[in-house]
Amino acid sequence: MSTDLRAALGRLTAGEREALATRWRENAAYWSGRPSGLGAMWAALVDQVAEVDALERLRAAAETEPHTMREARRPRR
Repeated sequence: MSTDLRAALGRLTAGEREALATRWRENAAYWSGRPSGLGAMWAALVDQVAEVDALERLRAAAETEPHTMREARRPRR
């Protein structure tokens, strides 16, 4: 999946990600029996939300700030 999608999902709150995953799960169930293959796409998006949510929980547990290139240029103290 796109890193842009991961970044966008990471900016959402946990509640917003859960609401999105719920809606996308419903879409996956609706489209799963159809020949278009859209069910698999929606399921992949739900998996992506779960992955980002798990990574955000790990980041919060470690209490680290997201890495930025600007911070990388600063000398360590």
